[in-house]
Amino acid sequence: MIACDEELKEDPIEVEQSSPVEESSSLPDESYDRENYSFNGTINLAESLFVRARHVQFKAGSAVKINSHTLSIEADTVTFEGNSSVLAFNPTEYASCKKNGSNSGMVEVTANIVSGVPTVDLAGQNAGQIGIYNGTRVLEPIDKSHEVWINKGEVWYKGCITYVKGKYPKDVPELFEPKHGGKPGAFLVSSNNYEDFKPLISNRVAHGSYEALVEGSTRKISWWRTAAKGSDSQSGEVCFDISGEYLCK
Repeated sequence: MIACDEELKEDPIEVEQSSPVEESSSLPDESYDRENYSFNGTINLAESLFVRARHVQFKAGSAVKINSHTLSIEADTVTFEGNSSVLAFNPTEYASCKKNGSNSGMVEVTANIVSGVPTVDLAGQNAGQIGIYNGTRVLEPIDKSHEVWINKGEVWYKGCITYVKGKYPKDVPELFEPKHGGKPGAFLVSSNNYEDFKPLISNRVAHGSYEALVEGSTRKISWWRTAAKGSDSQSGEVCFDISGEYLCK
């Protein structure tokens, strides 16, 4: 497998869908639901999708975002054109405040021939544990509700901050439990011909779940602490069916 140094494009969480499916006018073969099925543009799956067509194409530049759903494909040929990609969550996509990230979905491809060089990034969603984060790491607030804070000329954002009154840190241990990124998914491929299929496994480093800030006060003191940062999700694996068993890389 080849490592991909380039991080997937960081699109907004709400992904635009533009003309994802193109069909031919010819009659489908008896073995398939249709002759051709093409993924074109940016597609954001709202539910699991099963495609059964003779020829399936991921057009050049197409980006299929599966979220926590399953994309299943049965075809004679599956072709990934240049700069096509399959991902689960964007690198700056986070769960809601103090929540673990959602798990990545799965991709299952069964075809006679699979070809192309797609970028695959099936990392789970980042945890929603965002305290105060620097604007140089992201160009805009991760969530519109995050307040802008200027400190020594630098732009920061106030994300997931909790305030407790009348308690000490020892009284609220649950607030300091780290939250973790969702579990990675897998890209499962079963084919008679893998010769021209060379997927790029993204090695992008997620921004991660920032340390969540907890503030509090009692009659005696005012205090603040940060909750430990949880683990990030990995990019997932591509698994090839070899003699009935999946070997993953």
